Amino acid sequence: MDWKDLAHTAIYTGAENSEGSIWNRVEGVDVEFIGGFLTAHLSVEKYISDYLSLKYPSLSWNEAKLTFSQKIALLQKEKAEPPYNEIYIRLKDFNSIRNKLSHNLNYKLTEADKSKFNDFFKKVSKGHEYASSIDIDDPAYLISFFVKISEAYFASAIAFYHSKNQVLSKR
Repeated sequence: MDWKDLAHTAIYTGAENSEGSIWNRVEGVDVEFIGGFLTAHLSVEKYISDYLSLKYPSLSWNEAKLTFSQKIALLQKEKAEPPYNEIYIRLKDFNSIRNKLSHNLNYKLTEADKSKFNDFFKKVSKGHEYASSIDIDDPAYLISFFVKISEAYFASAIAFYHSKNQVLSKR
């Protein structure tokens, strides 16, 4: 069985269509896009969760069971040097796309979605020689770039707080 076979479904519409059916078939779901995007979303969330739990170890993170949106809200006042402060802004956009996908299996990235990540790419890669060789019209690249930069940013903070907590625990 192919994973794409799982993506065929019908959704209740709430009203009869011209053929008398209350169901709309959902066809042509881009499982590669959805799978890739959701995997990236889960990965970024794991980095954020680890960062928060290491930075604030006395809080009961597992019991709080915070949503991604709630974690982002906690991060909004974090200080970061430009252009990396953009990560916190784009995390909201990243999560917004995830929410749209969860309510519309056929959601396609809009030009507005793409432009936000294009803007992020330009700010972060400004002055780097490789930037001009990248296809900025490729939304998969733009999202991937955002995810990798975000993960690297949080990974560096995770390493810092891990080391700091190790030193404190030895005192």
